[in-house]
Amino acid sequence: MDRQMLAQVEQLAQEANELLALEDHHPSSASDLTMAANLLSAISSTALSTVEQLGKRDRGKARHLTSVAVRALDLSDVVHKRIASQRARRYAQMRQGLDRLRRVASSAALLDRVCAEVVECCGFPRAMLTRVEGDWWLPWMAYFSDDRELEQRFVEWMNTQRFRADLGRNLLALRPVVVRDAVARAGGFAPMIEFSKTPSYVAAPISPAGRLVGVLYGDPGPSGRPVDEIDRDILSAFADDFGLIYARVALVERMRAQRERIEEAFGFAENMMSSLANAEIELARTPEGRLPANGDEPELAATSPPQAIEELLTAREAEVLAMMVRGASNAVIAEQLIVKEGTVKSHVKHILRKLDAVNRAEAISKYLGR
Repeated sequence: MDRQMLAQVEQLAQEANELLALEDHHPSSASDLTMAANLLSAISSTALSTVEQLGKRDRGKARHLTSVAVRALDLSDVVHKRIASQRARRYAQMRQGLDRLRRVASSAALLDRVCAEVVECCGFPRAMLTRVEGDWWLPWMAYFSDDRELEQRFVEWMNTQRFRADLGRNLLALRPVVVRDAVARAGGFAPMIEFSKTPSYVAAPISPAGRLVGVLYGDPGPSGRPVDEIDRDILSAFADDFGLIYARVALVERMRAQRERIEEAFGFAENMMSSLANAEIELARTPEGRLPANGDEPELAATSPPQAIEELLTAREAEVLAMMVRGASNAVIAEQLIVKEGTVKSHVKHILRKLDAVNRAEAISKYLGR
């Protein structure tokens, strides 16, 4: 259907070109529906203006131009309806992709998925995600459905690159853009454009709460059609909603992490209060040979774990348990042991299972021999 409409546009443009002798109306300009609509509008406008200038001097040509103008207007209406239909279909596909992303539970998984989703639901063979850190604009992730080998090499290369953010000021101005000639507008990003073989692209900022955190790019690939305003609008809408989805998931993750820290702190405090309440009281002198003076706080002596517990645990698990007793959170333990926090959580699970403890507080209590 699109080819038939474009053929009619080119035929009408040829006819108008012969009558008006205007190079701007060359039929090859109608390369897609958007440009076809612009061409038809120009044809009808120019034809009617010419008819007004002719007056009664050339009625035959005036009638011919009037016919051209009317047919251009009629065909323009058909083309615009087709454009609206295409736009509605692409928006529906884009919304389906966003719905899939809303079901992703972690921020890391969202980042891993976003470029592939842009390709799948927004109509681009290629997609790239970059992030902004202070004054630096950093290429980050990409997905090339048309050339996965090039994608792998490109990702490896671009993860070593750093660009000053002001090089892309036109892209970082919190507005989506269409770049029809990537090479001509490459500027400081010329090495990246050359490596990826990108002829044109659209870019849309990711800016939840009005703060720019990254930019999404859609790329038709070396053999694809040039991008247009519809591509820009689709990617812009996707980037806006993705920013909100990511911000929500990241907030939930931070809240969960904070809740775990609070639960750990309360658990440790509860265990210590229980230990103090159940401890036997005896008269004793301090190392200096005196009773603690009013206001002095005796130090809590370190308690060695029962030998039975030491035999159950590995050396690393015993180390983790000792830090738990001192009130360290998983994050602090991970930092001290130079391991991932997930590794610490795994150690804690093993400790609870081996000690037959239901929670950290009970494990600490057994360590202290209570």
